[in-house]
Amino acid sequence: MSRSTSLSSFINLKGGMAADEQIDLTLAAAHTEKLELELKPLLAAVDPATAALAQGVLTALGRVLADVAVLRQSIEQTYRSRADRIRIDPLPFIPQDRRSVAPVQEAQFELYAGDAEFSGTGWHAPETDGVSSWRWSGVEPASTILLPTLGGGRLHLILDMQMPFGLKFTDVAVTALINQTRLDLKAQNPNSSRCNFEADFELPDDEGFSSFALILQGERYRDPREAANPDPRELGVGVHKISMSRREK
Repeated sequence: MSRSTSLSSFINLKGGMAADEQIDLTLAAAHTEKLELELKPLLAAVDPATAALAQGVLTALGRVLADVAVLRQSIEQTYRSRADRIRIDPLPFIPQDRRSVAPVQEAQFELYAGDAEFSGTGWHAPETDGVSSWRWSGVEPASTILLPTLGGGRLHLILDMQMPFGLKFTDVAVTALINQTRLDLKAQNPNSSRCNFEADFELPDDEGFSSFALILQGERYRDPREAANPDPRELGVGVHKISMSRREK
């Protein structure tokens, strides 16, 4: 597949509501899991009845936090200029009689952090050093990325990621979820600041033009370096590139 292929080429825009619901559910679960980890010592110290009540409150709070994140993205989309809308998703602006036949189903997909098609919540603006681009997570407790299903079935995912401030990856540095299921990420070079993580997973078979939400969550870090002008942001793991391919059935 050429690098010029747009993310919108893979996504059935009529199924946008289903994709939104999928992001809502997965993001709510990510927020809830984050809260559970933070309150684990407290929950372990109370009786089962109180713990069960607290679990219900955390689940509801996770949904509220997810709604806030989605609302934030909706506001950003509302205030985009018409030029931005055409660049990101030109289909609604093309007259019906000029729309082409749906593209052929692709078996692989690549998305770079600086691409205009990069769509998700919880990310800082893209950055570049003139050679490569990346985006830092950390705006929200969890970050989402909208990706094509490639027709579903057995899929292979590669995440080219980087730790902020020159820190090195650890076993608990990042968690990835798809449809509320945690991926078994395998690090290729974990004792470094930049690392490729790979995972296999399955999605329901579809016509090949739907989408799903990848959720990334992990710790957020402050700049530990002694400098005159330290970075004031709390940054999570950064993403350079996302690659996906369909496995043979």
